[in-house]
Amino acid sequence: MSENRLMNVKVNQPVEVTGKDVRGVVAYVGSTMFASGKWIGVVLDEPRGKNNGSVQGKTYFQCKENHGMFVRQSQLTLLDESGVPIGEISSPLSGASTATTPDEGRPRPRLSSGFDHSSRLSLVGSRSQGDFPQKDDSAASTPVRETSTLQQASEPPSKRASFIEKTHTASSKQASKRPQSLVEANIEEDQTGFVETLKPQFTPGQSMISPGASGMSSSGAAGAGYTMEERLTNLQYQTEVDNLQAEIRDLNEKLETLKGLCMCEARGCEKQLARNQHAEEMKEFEDTMELLTLDKEMAEEKTEIIQTELVETREKLEEMTLDLELLKAELSIKEGGGGGGATSYEVKQLEQHNAHLKDTVVRMRDLAAHLKHETQVLQKDLDQKNSEVRELARTKEKLSARIEEMEHQISDLQEQVDACLGAEEMVQNLTDSKLLLEDKVKELEEAVNDLEAIHDMDDILLEGNRELEIELREDVDLANAAAREKMFAETKAHTRAIDLELRRIDVQQSNQHVQYLAAYMPESFMARGDILLSQVRDKFPEVERIDRAAIIRGHTVEQFTFKSRLSHFIYALQATLHQFLFGLNSCSPEGLLKVGANFPEMAIQEKAVDVFVELLRKDQLDENVPTEALEKCVGYFSYMYPLLLGSETKINQTHLLGDTARALSAACDSIRTDALAVRALIQIGQEGGDMGLLMQHLVTATETIQQQLKVIRRRIPQDRNISQLGFSEELPNILQQCSQHAAKIMKTLQMLIRAAMQQVALSGDPDQGVPHDKVKEFAHVASDHVYEQDDRGPVESLKTSVCFVLGEVATLTQAVQEAEFDINPNITAEEKSTSPIFLRAQAVKKELEETKNLKRKLEMKESDIKELRVLMKLKQEELSEMTIRKELAEKKFGSVNKDYELGVEKLQKTEERKGRCHRCALDSSHIFPLSLGLSSGPASFSGMPKLASAVRDSPFLINEIKSLRLALKRLQDEKTELQAKLMQNQLANLRPLTVPKKIVGVKDATEPRVVDENQDKNRDILNILSKEASMLRKEIYADLASPKVLDLSNRVLGMTPGLDYTVPANHRLREQTRRAELQKRVEALQSKVLSEVVKRKSGGKVEADFAVFPSPELTKALKESHPIVIGELTIPLLDNTFKGSSTPVPLYLNASSLQQLQQALAY
Repeated sequence: MSENRLMNVKVNQPVEVTGKDVRGVVAYVGSTMFASGKWIGVVLDEPRGKNNGSVQGKTYFQCKENHGMFVRQSQLTLLDESGVPIGEISSPLSGASTATTPDEGRPRPRLSSGFDHSSRLSLVGSRSQGDFPQKDDSAASTPVRETSTLQQASEPPSKRASFIEKTHTASSKQASKRPQSLVEANIEEDQTGFVETLKPQFTPGQSMISPGASGMSSSGAAGAGYTMEERLTNLQYQTEVDNLQAEIRDLNEKLETLKGLCMCEARGCEKQLARNQHAEEMKEFEDTMELLTLDKEMAEEKTEIIQTELVETREKLEEMTLDLELLKAELSIKEGGGGGGATSYEVKQLEQHNAHLKDTVVRMRDLAAHLKHETQVLQKDLDQKNSEVRELARTKEKLSARIEEMEHQISDLQEQVDACLGAEEMVQNLTDSKLLLEDKVKELEEAVNDLEAIHDMDDILLEGNRELEIELREDVDLANAAAREKMFAETKAHTRAIDLELRRIDVQQSNQHVQYLAAYMPESFMARGDILLSQVRDKFPEVERIDRAAIIRGHTVEQFTFKSRLSHFIYALQATLHQFLFGLNSCSPEGLLKVGANFPEMAIQEKAVDVFVELLRKDQLDENVPTEALEKCVGYFSYMYPLLLGSETKINQTHLLGDTARALSAACDSIRTDALAVRALIQIGQEGGDMGLLMQHLVTATETIQQQLKVIRRRIPQDRNISQLGFSEELPNILQQCSQHAAKIMKTLQMLIRAAMQQVALSGDPDQGVPHDKVKEFAHVASDHVYEQDDRGPVESLKTSVCFVLGEVATLTQAVQEAEFDINPNITAEEKSTSPIFLRAQAVKKELEETKNLKRKLEMKESDIKELRVLMKLKQEELSEMTIRKELAEKKFGSVNKDYELGVEKLQKTEERKGRCHRCALDSSHIFPLSLGLSSGPASFSGMPKLASAVRDSPFLINEIKSLRLALKRLQDEKTELQAKLMQNQLANLRPLTVPKKIVGVKDATEPRVVDENQDKNRDILNILSKEASMLRKEIYADLASPKVLDLSNRVLGMTPGLDYTVPANHRLREQTRRAELQKRVEALQSKVLSEVVKRKSGGKVEADFAVFPSPELTKALKESHPIVIGELTIPLLDNTFKGSSTPVPLYLNASSLQQLQQALAY
């Protein structure tokens, strides 16, 4: 019952709490944290609960205080919408204590849907036969019904389904008593109705011959000349007989299989029933024990609480007793001292206290009695539950006995089902059908023999046609496949060529457009680095004065430093990329491929420059933007260049020297500005320290370096085609080291000034400056961070770096000044060599040519292989033909030998034997016309080509062959006559054709024109010309509507296509050729039409010996484009309205009037 109620209880359903007479609504259903099992949370209508939906800090639902309560499902009674309790089926063991035992009123759940469904049918059958008498007591009838249901559930489906009809009939009589059982039986009957199609076991034996059957056989023997339709019908009947016999055998096998399945299913059902019943009983026991355990726990909790209160009360009692003794001792002392007044008051107080203690003892006694009573009640409940368990065990034994009884009953019913399967009526019907079908089989066998003879002749004729058809189909398939492949290849090649040509044109147009746009732009527009340099130079101008106020209160100094630092990195990046560009134009194809493999990584570095361009476009580029990404980009390209191109190409010294000079000049600007800024931030009076002198040294050195760099830029050639200036190969390394030292100085000073600015901001007094010690400390930190392992202190490190740059630049300046670039004959512009990309393109073209040659060779080999296969196939056919001829010759030789042996034996016979043979031959010639329908004819046909020599010798065989030929000819004549009659009848039944009326020319309005004899011929010519014109027009429209375009999508720019037909020029030539051909066809058609017009026009032709030419008048008329006035038509007017006016007079004519006017003008 607990599971049933839990399944039925839903949220927001009205319920009543058993034992407390209070109602409420279900708010929660499920497990909880404070106790195991399933609990139901109820919101009470009255404040008689224990909580507000929360227990031990967890909220299960929400309600008012003391309106929430958690109970078991067995303590609830479901209510309907009107508040009336919903009735439930009570179990036979329901006793007095229904509130405390939730499992007593619970009906036993069903085992499964399959057992329940099958048990309904079994109950219907059992109740209809009256095997189970019903009891008057409703409480006792429930177990009996459930027991019968469980026992009937173990019955196999095949055994139940066999007596469905009887059950249905019996239950329909008691429909008024048990309508529900009838519905369930009908449902089960629909679901298991497949058993009704079973046929009883019947093995066809010998046919029982009846008088009718014998008459039919005699009539069959008499009527030898059956028609073809009757024979086909007999053949169909024979097929039906075979099918029915096969069906009977299949049904017998199915019946045996079903019997075995029924037995297995019955045993499985019994085992499943026992397992399910045991599981259900254990589940009920578990629920009962769970409830008893819960009640026991609650009682133990109450007992512990009461014992605790009892201990506290005893402690209080001991305290009171001790106080009483103390008071008695004091009283005795006072009595000895003579204090009578105080003693009476204290005695009175003690009496009152004793009275309170007595009341407490009485309450404790009552509480102990109550606790004892509750313990006794719980013990009684436990005893009652044990008795119920024993009662359930006895019920289980009764049900087991009932199950055994039901099994016996099932076996009895199974025997009845087996008896019903052998129905005599079905056997009788099958016996009659078998007799009829056997007669038809005999008739059909005779017809089959005749048809087989005819079929053999047809097979001989069709075999040759079939082989020829297969060969022709193979040839057609091969030809179609070759044509499809060729058309597909041509179409694909044309499409590809057109697409490549279109893409080439688009690329040319795009390049031309770019050239036009670039003509209006400055030279630096195409380089993003130059754009950045020009824009940053305009945005951050040079600082005129660097002092403490400009540094602290403004940003111009920081902006100029940022501009110089950014310019240095961009110039350094340009120097490396110019070397890449020079190297890619002079390296080998292998080096170009190696650089191309690393192109994706190089393209990612481009984003570092794109970030600055984007910030500049958004006007967000300022001194706070970090330059580390750009510095990494420069380092990446500087590292990759010697790995990719350093060993293959030379260095463009002109580009490298110029770009590096600009980069060092920008670095000197940044170093000089930062050094002046640091010197200005040092406190006044401390400028003479180490850091002040270092900054002054850096300013002086940078100014010297800038002067020398100007000399270098002035002296190097302005012609960029001159790549070699005569310097050593160590020039790139020296310039790279100078750039690295300059970058380290910039970075050190940048960190130093940033720390100094932060110190000024923290000090709060901008005019005071930064102490020299602090500046030196900041310099140490910056030097350690930048120089790392090479750090030797800020002063020494910075001086070393700037001295290295100064020395190397001075050396380069001296070398540049001593060199005479203008008059040195060794320094000239190098000749432009072939670009590696074009070398690679030439190599690819050669590979394509080689591939093309190999493809041609493979095609030639394939064609040779195909020819060899054809020859091999022909040889195989010849060999098979010779083998067949050999076998035929051997067979013929054997037959001839046999014929000769027979001839020798016949020559040895006497004349009497010959006369007897002649008489037999004469007799057979008279009897043969009656036996044309028998099977001797096909045998004669089959033996005819093998006994050629015997035919010549035996007159009997000669006469028989003649008779057969005459019979065959007569049959063919009859067949042809029947087919002719059938076709004549079909034509007669067809709807008559609608014959159009013949068009007759009109000579004048009344007399018809005489039709010429050549009118049909002329009409045919006109039809041919009109068809040609329509076909030509369709071709022209199709050519205009769907032009073919070459596929240029896969074509590489600058590469010649591998196939000639993919060249756009060839495609254009083909299009022109096709259109010229169409133009020729149009002109030819015009010439034909013109000649036909000339022939049909009277007086418009000039006949010659070889052709007919149009007359000059007709030629002139055909070439006229404007109408010519050949006369005027005067129409008299009835009134004078329009006389004397030049206004045209409207003339309204209908179709007939206009035709009459034209005829009058024409004739």
